Amino acid sequence: YGDLEGATSCKDCPSNLDKEGATSCKVACPAGEVAVDGVCTPCQAGTFAAAGADVCTPCAKGSFAEVAGSESCTLCPVKTYGPVEGATECLPCDGNDSEGMVICNIVCPDGEVVEEGKCVPCPAGSYEDSDTCIPCAAEPSPRPPGPPRAISARRDRLRRRRAARRARSAR
Repeated sequence: YGDLEGATSCKDCPSNLDKEGATSCKVACPAGEVAVDGVCTPCQAGTFAAAGADVCTPCAKGSFAEVAGSESCTLCPVKTYGPVEGATECLPCDGNDSEGMVICNIVCPDGEVVEEGKCVPCPAGSYEDSDTCIPCAAEPSPRPPGPPRAISARRDRLRRRRAARRARSAR
């Protein structure tokens, strides 16, 4: 084939699929590979290509291709999920009971969150809010206005004693 004007010779096409007078070389690559500069090159892990494809395609959510040169993607197995396109592996999730899941279907009890597909309690010094562990505040919680009940009761006793003393001394 000849891709340049004014050439003094033609280039060889490795696929032997070029036609007389061709200006480009169409390389027919096997499944899992695409032509890069006329040479069949394996698709990266997380992508695939059918035989003769021009580009590698990322695996859809819920599937993966863990090795380079894949001709198709594999659905994420039971107890896993694939939340992103182009995955090379699926993430664990005990709550998933079918293949090809794209989210982790696990509901944790209050005070626990999902980590690596399992419910784990929030650590001491934190609490769970909307599936996230939130650190406890460093400053103490504000007290309600006014003195605490114990102090109020003590003041009331002291006032009654003083009033009783005054009443006795006034007699």
